[in-house]
Amino acid sequence: MSIFATNFSPKPAAVAIGLTAAIALSVFAGALPARAADPGDDDFLGTAEDYAIIASDTITETAPHTTVVLGDVALDPGTVVELLPVQVAGEINISDTDTNVADTDLNAAYVIVANTGATETVGTVNLGARVTPYLPGVYWSGSDLLLDVNATMTLLGGADDVFIFQASTGALTIGGGSTVLLTGGVQACNVYWQVGSSATLGVDSNFVGTILAATSIAALNGAEIQGQLLAGATNAGAVTLDNNYINAHSRCVRTTTTATEVTTTTRENGTTTTVVVPTLVVPPTTTPPVTTSTTSTNSTNTTFRRPTVLANTGSTGDATLPLAGALVTFVFGGLLLLIGSRRRGNQA
Repeated sequence: MSIFATNFSPKPAAVAIGLTAAIALSVFAGALPARAADPGDDDFLGTAEDYAIIASDTITETAPHTTVVLGDVALDPGTVVELLPVQVAGEINISDTDTNVADTDLNAAYVIVANTGATETVGTVNLGARVTPYLPGVYWSGSDLLLDVNATMTLLGGADDVFIFQASTGALTIGGGSTVLLTGGVQACNVYWQVGSSATLGVDSNFVGTILAATSIAALNGAEIQGQLLAGATNAGAVTLDNNYINAHSRCVRTTTTATEVTTTTRENGTTTTVVVPTLVVPPTTTPPVTTSTTSTNSTNTTFRRPTVLANTGSTGDATLPLAGALVTFVFGGLLLLIGSRRRGNQA
C-alpha cells in the first residue's frame, strides 16, 4: 500500500547493524530483489507468501507430534524437521532451490517492513491495555512488544487495510490465553509483525498475522496461529512447535487497480485465483441540439406577429382605431344635421 512508504530514518544502532547485515546476506545469497511492492500487496512477500513456516536453522516439535500445519514448510539451510508429513497440508522443502528463493524473499520483505515509517509509537506495555481498537497504521516500539496474559487487542479496519507492528530491536511476547481479534473485515494476511530478535506465542493463545522474525519463533502448547511463522530473516533462526494449529490457507483477497484494469487475487486453501477485468471507460455525455419550431408559442424564432383580437374575450386589442372612427362619425353626423337645418330655414 502506498501509504506505507519506506522510510530509512535513523533508528537505534542495533537496528542499523541488523539491517545492513540483512542486505549483505541477500546480496551474497543471490542479490536483493528490487521490489516496488508494499506490505499488503499481493506480491510483497514474493515466494515466501506460499509458506506457513520458514526457518533458517531447525524446525522441531514436541512429541507426541499433534501440530497441524496448513501451508508449505521451508528450511534453508538446515537438516532437522520434526514435523511428520501427515501433519502438513502442503510441501516440506529442505535446502533446495525453492527454499533458497523463499529465504531471500523473506529477507527482502523484512528490510522493507522494518523501515516502514511509523504512524504511532508504542512502548513495552501491554498492547491489550488499549481502550480503543487499533486502526490501520504502523506501530513502532524501540524495544519489545508485549500482549499480556489473557489480554485481547482489537484491530479495526476494512479488507484492504494494513497493520504493521514493529519490535525494532526487541522481542515479541504473546501471553498465554491472549487473543488478537480482527473486526470490520480486517484480513489476517494484511497484519505484519516485525521482530528484531525472537517471538514467543504463549500457551493457548490465539494469534493473527505474519511474523517476520530476525531470529527464532516459538509457539507454546496449544497456541493457534492464523497466519505465518517466518523466522531467520537476518540470522540463523529456529521454529519450535508444541501441539499447535497453524493456518496459512485462510482466505485472502487483494485488489489492485490501474488506469486500464482491476486485478483481484484470491488465496485460499493453497490455491491462488487471479481475475483481471478491464477498467470501464464511460463515454462523454452529449446534449442533443434544440429544435426550434416557428409555430410554437414557446418558439425562440425572431418572427413577431400582432396579437389577434378575439370577440367577446375581454381583450382590448388595439383600442385607438375604434375610438377615432366613432369621433369622425359623430362630427360628420353633426355637420349634416346643421346643413339640413339651415336649408329648411331658407326655404321658409
